[in-house]
Amino acid sequence: MDSGRLARCLVLLLFIVGVVQPVLLAEVQSIPDLWNGLIGRYEKSATEHFLVRESNGNLEILGQFLQNQDCSQMVFRGSRYTVIPLEQIEGSSVDFRGNCGSKEFFVTFHLDVRGFGVLCWVNGELFERSFYGPELGHGFRIDALEDSSILREKALGASPPEQPVSLRKPDLVDLKTLDAPLIIDIKYATEDNFMGIVLYPGNVAFLQRPAARALESAAKKLESLGLGLVVYDAYRPWYVTKMFWDATPPELRGFVANPAFGSRHNRGCAVDVGLYYLQTGEYVRKPSGFDEFSERAYTDFPGGTQYERNARDLLIRAMAEAGFSVYRDEWWHFDYHSWDQYPIMNIDFDQLP
Repeated sequence: MDSGRLARCLVLLLFIVGVVQPVLLAEVQSIPDLWNGLIGRYEKSATEHFLVRESNGNLEILGQFLQNQDCSQMVFRGSRYTVIPLEQIEGSSVDFRGNCGSKEFFVTFHLDVRGFGVLCWVNGELFERSFYGPELGHGFRIDALEDSSILREKALGASPPEQPVSLRKPDLVDLKTLDAPLIIDIKYATEDNFMGIVLYPGNVAFLQRPAARALESAAKKLESLGLGLVVYDAYRPWYVTKMFWDATPPELRGFVANPAFGSRHNRGCAVDVGLYYLQTGEYVRKPSGFDEFSERAYTDFPGGTQYERNARDLLIRAMAEAGFSVYRDEWWHFDYHSWDQYPIMNIDFDQLP
């Protein structure tokens, strides 16, 4: 066995036994800088599109436009994709070729001044890049259906749904008091969120005591791997959930909770988290940004880079071991297993102890 293959096998073995996942992340992070600008979704219609991704050091197209049993296939959310490995054409930074069975593909990218692929021709057929926010230098944004002041007034005047009287008494814990490596980075305390407005009075995060202890356990386990947790959101008053719902266009409401049923955030039993490196404080990249309402947020999204997908999967596994389940459309959203034992709360942060 050659030394390169032996090293790859060793890294894979360490990943399987759960010892040095951060080493694996570092191993797959080094790809040509150019590729980072090419990776993304290209389309000419909602049904005619493809993904450019990196997988184990190779640049690939995942396309729906060719169904050929001679090529590798994969299924993502009910759609079948053909996997076409790409090889850079010598002497060019934007021209690639790939083969699928007996069919050859020639792929050419047009880059903008930042180095992002914005147009792509596949055998002369033109596709345009989709951007969701992070590549443009900011988080994802919606076009709210109403003005924020109107949304707030309506939400504050409404009431949460009726609930059983037998639910457990709330016992919220300030996450800043936990003995674990956490960065509290509450996006709703800033304008850096999908609404583009400040919704919380400060950088505060609370969970019900059992959920907080479980989060502490997850963070301590990750600490042994050189990683910590970034907390983007935890307990959320019900009226904010109603603002989210009323503001969001119907086609995007799969990413926000229906206030008629309440959110698990309202119960203090859901937390939105990411990862960071303890040594540098750098946030670990995932296939999408936080609160990005796109397919890239899905827990089984096959695009992006190997590094991003591995990081996402590592986070999901660590949180599951602590008693949290991930929401399949949002890699960052985790529900504690006993969430249904707690009431929907509409207590504002300045009223918490």
